[in-house]
Amino acid sequence: LLVLDELVACARTERAEEVSFMKRLFSRRHIVVLADRDEQDMVDSWNMHLRLLQDRSGWKPSWDDPKVSFRSGNSTDQTELLKVSAPRAKAILITASAAIQGFESDQSAIATLLALGAIPRNSPLSGSVWAELQHTECSRAATTILKNAEPLTPRKSVHMMLLLRALVPSVGYALIELSTFKKGSQLYWMKVPAALKGQKFKDLYHLFPGAIVAGVQRSSSEAVQLIPDGSYRLQDTDELVLLAQDTKRAFNHLPVPVSPGPELASKTAWKAADLVMEDGHLQLGPSAGGHQVVLIIGFPDDVFDLLLCLDGLVAAGSEVHILSRKSVEDQKSYLQMKLSQEGMKTWQRLHVQSYEGEATSRMGVEQLPVPGASCAMILAERL
Repeated sequence: LLVLDELVACARTERAEEVSFMKRLFSRRHIVVLADRDEQDMVDSWNMHLRLLQDRSGWKPSWDDPKVSFRSGNSTDQTELLKVSAPRAKAILITASAAIQGFESDQSAIATLLALGAIPRNSPLSGSVWAELQHTECSRAATTILKNAEPLTPRKSVHMMLLLRALVPSVGYALIELSTFKKGSQLYWMKVPAALKGQKFKDLYHLFPGAIVAGVQRSSSEAVQLIPDGSYRLQDTDELVLLAQDTKRAFNHLPVPVSPGPELASKTAWKAADLVMEDGHLQLGPSAGGHQVVLIIGFPDDVFDLLLCLDGLVAAGSEVHILSRKSVEDQKSYLQMKLSQEGMKTWQRLHVQSYEGEATSRMGVEQLPVPGASCAMILAERL
């Protein structure tokens, strides 16, 4: 439901940029959901979700919203995929099921990729294919099965947003805003205007009063280089990546001044390298500086990945206290096994302390150093 919600919001964002009524009418999208659930049950769930949106946020349906259809079937069955016209789809998104987790979820996604790859050659896939995976080690299998498949492992991004919301709330909320089409600013790509050709990247920020120049995508590389070297000069084949509330603010730039002047030179003295502290951790705000005491309640399957992200965001000597129903021995053995798999003997900056107890029990929580904690995170734990 949340994915559908974002797809509709994305379509609305694109429609807001279109002026022509006919262009909006004929570019209306059709979203088809194929799942191993009762069709009427899916329709009822979607309608209930829309009613809740109207009650909570005042959201109202629009005539040019994407048409959403639901089909009951097995996505790992080639015949079912042909019934929903998978070869003609502009994009195919394979999402993880809420009913299954971990490697079982990834196995289901890979089985769907196998079914897509088995579609007859006289009806080849014409659109892009995106597969949500929970483990990065499954990404190679996905691209091997289907060359044009793009594996998505959003867990690391979710971990980073969670950690930054706890450690540096302003940066965390900015990331969350970027992850949704429903509110806030978006990222826009713009070909370098002729007037900006040859300009240094560090001199661009004052030319876009309604946007933030976040990076450059060079024609020689598919990857976007966020905050490149300030001395890099723009080429006419480059594309700028801008953060703005709409296209009008993103694409509107001021004339290039004859000379930057002393005031501009002083403002460009700041460097991104200043965020990297002497011990190597990335300090994105004052609240993330110095010794941190982080409480984690719950021990999910991917807790190691969360700790790995945290290890790069806090100062050396910071403490992490984990409370779980799992025994202290099980917690320690699992984390040590994961460290060995990563080629690490210990954490670089963290001191991890494990506790066994109930999160809903006062006796369990009292084991933790709550009074001196910098932040606390409550995580879902499979029992």
